[in-house]
Amino acid sequence: METVFNSNDLSENGKQIVSSLLQSLDQILNLYEGDDILPEKVSAFCIPRIPKEWRELFRD
Repeated sequence: METVFNSNDLSENGKQIVSSLLQSLDQILNLYEGDDILPEKVSAFCIPRIPKEWRELFRD
């Protein structure tokens, strides 16, 4: 995803959405401490949405 984010293929909206997805992936990693999941962090986590029309993420 970082490769796509750093490419010139994304629209401005696409860059914002991919940036949000990358942040969400980091948050998923932070849900764990070693092999143990931290319930207090899980309850605060929300799954990001990807637009139905995913082509809007890319430049024409």
